[in-house]
Amino acid sequence: MDILMKISLSLAIYLVINLSAYSMFNYSECLNDNFKTEVSHKVSPFGLTKNIINVEKDKCVIVVKHQRYKYLKNKWVIDVCRAPVHIKEGSDAVNVIKRADDCSQKYSSSSDYCNTFSTISKYIQDDGLIFAKGDKEDLESNHGKMYCSFLLMQKYLSTGSVLSRSKDDTFSSEIKNIELAHQQAVRRPLQRLAPARAQQFQAQTEAQQFQAPAEAQQFESNPQQVEQGTMQPKLSQLIDSSKNAENVPKVPQNETIEEF
Repeated sequence: MDILMKISLSLAIYLVINLSAYSMFNYSECLNDNFKTEVSHKVSPFGLTKNIINVEKDKCVIVVKHQRYKYLKNKWVIDVCRAPVHIKEGSDAVNVIKRADDCSQKYSSSSDYCNTFSTISKYIQDDGLIFAKGDKEDLESNHGKMYCSFLLMQKYLSTGSVLSRSKDDTFSSEIKNIELAHQQAVRRPLQRLAPARAQQFQAQTEAQQFQAPAEAQQFESNPQQVEQGTMQPKLSQLIDSSKNAENVPKVPQNETIEEF
């Protein structure tokens, strides 16, 4: 019995550890955590330079630093718990960019705020999430730290929601929007080919519509072969009415019958 209890206890501990390792971190864990993470990868030409993205998070404050080709450096500070919704840009002379419009609308997508938000999201995805090591569900990994920061910024900058450490929330809508954006990005190349394929299909359909079978065309050119909607034998199989008329004996007109 003691051996069975020890085995059962060991199995239970093993399952708990594995389930916790593969479970997604929640909103509160992500918002209240403090961490630093850095991801780098070589870029063309020849892989002589690196793109580096550095994310430092202290509760609500997220600092994003990006370096490209050693010389192009950017820095943004986002306090996801502070109103009004804004982005601080720059290292020395700080430029404050406030949220004025919804970036999902076409008329406002070219504003300074939307352009800056789009740039930050692009760098985090292209240089951070794609190259970070580990699982995105694990908050201890570089991938998980980058993903946590990305979700918080999406919630704050995209929807305009000011977050609070004392209020519980979820990332369900943000994850859904990210998946939707990914699906649209996959469909875009196919949508570019759609007009050409539609025109090709229309041309084939029209060609099939106007191309009648050979027999139908023959009967259309010889309407005598059609009688009350029923197809008759071909013209070569019919008796020539003109020749037939010559072979039929003519009845004499005004002929007198002799009486005996």
